[in-house]
Amino acid sequence: MGFEPQKQDGTSHEQWKKIVNGKLYKVTVDCPKAPFSKTLVKSMAAQAGVSKKVFLEYCFDKKLKDDPHQ
Repeated sequence: MGFEPQKQDGTSHEQWKKIVNGKLYKVTVDCPKAPFSKTLVKSMAAQAGVSKKVFLEYCFDKKLKDDPHQ
């Protein structure tokens, strides 16, 4: 989806950022929680600015080839 990893501050949480048309999207991932619960996936999708379905298609199934923000 074009997110870039950000420098970690010593925690298990990873932050990924992307700016589209001046809008900042920031997704926080708690890696030790993998595999992620449905609630956590829904939260990450909301942070990414897409639906849970689109998020899963793009990140896991790789069926969605185009960036959903464009």
